[in-house]
Amino acid sequence: RLSQTPMNAGPISDNDKIVGQNTITMWINFARTGNPTPIGYFLDDNSKWLSIQESNGCGDTRRLER
Repeated sequence: RLSQTPMNAGPISDNDKIVGQNTITMWINFARTGNPTPIGYFLDDNSKWLSIQESNGCGDTRRLER
């Protein structure tokens, strides 16, 4: 008989949220552009890679060239 208890019933860690956000962003950008996005980065409106930290206002705001 299989247990009905989820493998991890605890709260979602911040790291899990970041990984999930990056993964979702990567797939959205892949759908938009046909190009996979490096993990930890997303495409801004000018199609430049921008890190997740930069998007949250942390760290510097330099745009990265593809």
